[in-house]
Amino acid sequence: MDKAESVCMHRNYPMESHPSIPIGNIRLVGPLARSGYSLVMGREQQSEIAFRIVIEQPVPGVLHSLQGKDDRPLDPKASRMGEALAFDFSVRVGPGPKFFGDQVRREGPERRFVYIRVGQMAGDAASPWSRRMKIDIHDIDQELLDAAAKDMRPIEIAIIGTGKDGTPACATVRPTMRRIA
Repeated sequence: MDKAESVCMHRNYPMESHPSIPIGNIRLVGPLARSGYSLVMGREQQSEIAFRIVIEQPVPGVLHSLQGKDDRPLDPKASRMGEALAFDFSVRVGPGPKFFGDQVRREGPERRFVYIRVGQMAGDAASPWSRRMKIDIHDIDQELLDAAAKDMRPIEIAIIGTGKDGTPACATVRPTMRRIA
């Protein structure tokens, strides 16, 4: 082991004086190592849960889509007469709960959400709107997550797709309902 690997970076103590656990190229030192803490959560600790976002009262004719893992539109669709739009996707949920998946985005240490792209961002270059809706999932009750995993049924999140000004909703959009579908 070279000197860079054998010295604790926060204190100039030799690594040998601290209890440590190697994890790949990372070595946990001190209290974390003694606690049995792991930086890696195996997929066996995660449950795959189906989600459905229902956009009620979308602005007719405006394209909406999920945001794919490559930051591109995924499953774009528009409402002809204001009928609801539904987007289905899956999320892996681990203890905590912690959320993982292609549509899950993060902001800070806790906040996890899903983007719905609108107008130009959903792939309609002629749209006058270029927006995203942010739908939080990190604050879903553990009981609802457990029921969805047990019953193998999706969690349905309903939102209103039209803002007070009559244009497509954007920014953080609060759910009007969360339930097992």
